[in-house]
Amino acid sequence: MATNEVFNEHNECFHDCPTVYDFLRLTDEMVKTIIDLDEELIRWRQALIKYLPPEWGEGLRQDILNNTSRDFEGEPAYDLYVKLVCGGRDPQQEDSRIERIQRLVKGTDETSITYL
Repeated sequence: MATNEVFNEHNECFHDCPTVYDFLRLTDEMVKTIIDLDEELIRWRQALIKYLPPEWGEGLRQDILNNTSRDFEGEPAYDLYVKLVCGGRDPQQEDSRIERIQRLVKGTDETSITYL
């Protein structure tokens, strides 16, 4: 079955099938939680850098994004969520999120631990 056929099949069920609706609602909450946890991890890594020996701090600075969540694009269930709930815009790839991550890495975001 082609991807579009799968989407059309699920799209018809989206409003009539509580299980699909619940799955998408749960997925939405999980994605929001993943995004929040990623940002918090980056905040604390950035804050920790100043307390480490210079060589360790530089290593952490270079690896600050290491082992944060992976991109789920291409996973059929995630792609269905993005299409039906997010209007085709992947919340993990939104420009505003990427810009915020870049500010967090630099410690210049207003939500950074050491920002003031």
